[in-house]
Amino acid sequence: MIRIIQWLAVALLLFFLLTEGIPWVRQYVEGITREKIAGRPSAMADDSTNCVHQVNQANAYLGQQLGHIWPPPGDASAWRDSTREIQNRISEAARTCACSTDACRIGREALDRIRSLVGDIDLLVGGDGRFAGTLARQQEQINALIDQAGALSR
Repeated sequence: MIRIIQWLAVALLLFFLLTEGIPWVRQYVEGITREKIAGRPSAMADDSTNCVHQVNQANAYLGQQLGHIWPPPGDASAWRDSTREIQNRISEAARTCACSTDACRIGREALDRIRSLVGDIDLLVGGDGRFAGTLARQQEQINALIDQAGALSR
């Protein structure tokens, strides 16, 4: 009898995660992505502002591509196809963030975390579910770094 109750509890928890938890994470990531996309900086903007903008764009694109794999198991081929573009955007942002200001330094740190997140997602898509629970936390840390860099670039 206790076993049945335990299995029912586990089943209810899994049902809740699938029906409420995963859609919440997807909505959270999409909401953050929309909030992060700001107007393109003007040609007169300084290096710091351009750096923050490029990091923001790379992060926003990553957030959009998470829709291909969330909830796991997602479309692994779509994710693999999009990783090249994600890496291109990260490289473009890294070139823009070569300046020596604090905003650029924090922007480079955010890019490092984005690279790490992409690696974790690759593992998740490959069947290693260890990182599934940390994606939202990693995304929050990246967003906090972008916010911090943006505040310094103003």
